[in-house]
Amino acid sequence: MIYSLSTTVLSVEEGFKTHHISGSGPDAVFEKESLGWFVHFEGSYEAIYLGDSRPNFNPGDKVKVTFEKVI
Repeated sequence: MIYSLSTTVLSVEEGFKTHHISGSGPDAVFEKESLGWFVHFEGSYEAIYLGDSRPNFNPGDKVKVTFEKVI
């Protein structure tokens, strides 16, 4: 069975993870690592990972999301 829904893109954001490199307090050095790009859809509480490159979506875009079981 295929499930499909129409929704609106609320945000497109690159996620980051911060790693401590050295030092402490005001001398601490950190490095950001990209976790990839995430899209948040209207009516959803979570953002969905769409890969390492920015997807071709912008806030306000109308989209169709489809789910299908893969065997």
